[in-house]
Amino acid sequence: MDAAQPTSEPRNSPRQRSLMGASLSFHNGRSTVDCLVRNISESGARLSVSPAVSLPQRIELLIPQKGMTRAARVVWRSESEVGVAFAVTSCGSEKAPNHESTLKRRIRELEREVAQLRTRVLELSAG
Repeated sequence: MDAAQPTSEPRNSPRQRSLMGASLSFHNGRSTVDCLVRNISESGARLSVSPAVSLPQRIELLIPQKGMTRAARVVWRSESEVGVAFAVTSCGSEKAPNHESTLKRRIRELEREVAQLRTRVLELSAG
């Protein structure tokens, strides 16, 4: 997205100024980028991001200070800022990714990997 921030943007909800550290996650959590939340509302946010960062259309915004993670899409981009709209379901409620199940799945994968490595170490030690 290389489009500059629109001069008049219809907003569904008022935005509150903020200065909170956050991170963006994408590519199924394999990539993360630090950012700064400049303003936020129920429907979206304006973020300061390094100009060198290339973002996909769909991202997750993680704000540790608020204990909040929101699925979002990039709606505009300037050199150092990004506007995102939070994802909503068809009934209008927030579409929050199920991070607990994702985390549990990843833990199971890592436990399986550790078990395989232990087996391999025993094989190499015995041989």
